[in-house]
Amino acid sequence: MQDKHLNIKKYLDILCCPICYDGFCFSHKRLKCIKNHSFDISKNGYINFNIKKAYSDNELKFFLNQRKIILSGLFDEVIEKLKYIVIKNIPAKSIILNACCGEGSLLHKLNLLSPEYNYMGIDISRTAIKLASKKFENILWFISNIDNLNIKNNSIDLILNFLAPANYKEFSRILKNNGYFFKIIPSENHFIEIRDILFYNRYRNYKGENVVEKYFSKRFKMNEVIEFLYKKKLSEGLRDHLLKTNRAFIGFQKNKIERLPDEVTIHLKLFIGTKK
Repeated sequence: MQDKHLNIKKYLDILCCPICYDGFCFSHKRLKCIKNHSFDISKNGYINFNIKKAYSDNELKFFLNQRKIILSGLFDEVIEKLKYIVIKNIPAKSIILNACCGEGSLLHKLNLLSPEYNYMGIDISRTAIKLASKKFENILWFISNIDNLNIKNNSIDLILNFLAPANYKEFSRILKNNGYFFKIIPSENHFIEIRDILFYNRYRNYKGENVVEKYFSKRFKMNEVIEFLYKKKLSEGLRDHLLKTNRAFIGFQKNKIERLPDEVTIHLKLFIGTKK
């Protein structure tokens, strides 16, 4: 098994204390800054930098369902495309940060396809990061809040933000001047078959994309937009996992759920940007 501490040592130059923002040294299975703020490294190798506990740990079922969805291959077309874009634009051994990584399966899949990069995954959920660190090695996992990332300025080569909240100001701060930001969002026909049955066509007018693009463009130059539009078969089990990970789908009557199709549309957009 890989030495988890050696994996952390590779990133010491870019990490900083979330309390005083000084750099760290490695000391007896913990990271300690010059002002003696210290953070223990768990037995699985992750670090908890979130000094304000924001979420409860009653999230295990949610993240296990999320893992089932990603490992099922539902987003494999997107991950394959990401691999080619990364290889084309980002030199080997660059640092790739998955912000709001959840339980880690998506970053793990990208790591398997392109192991020549250095990968970091952050999430505010201790449950998610514990799951990620137990299962997926060769990646540095840590608990942190995207509103106050304990990463030094101009340190990251690529930030990946997949169907998750973003803090554009913080992302711009930690991204290198020649670095890339990949933001993946749902588009108008994403899961349309499910939404049509559960919501009776009430959400056909999708405007979220315009809002994201507005905030994205304030901090980043939009280099390219790539659209993903394809269909995937849904087994009954995968459908159940999908319903349990989308809060908008939870709580519907059984007769509606039984009418859901065995095929679903994946419709996503990838915004590729560089720091302004």
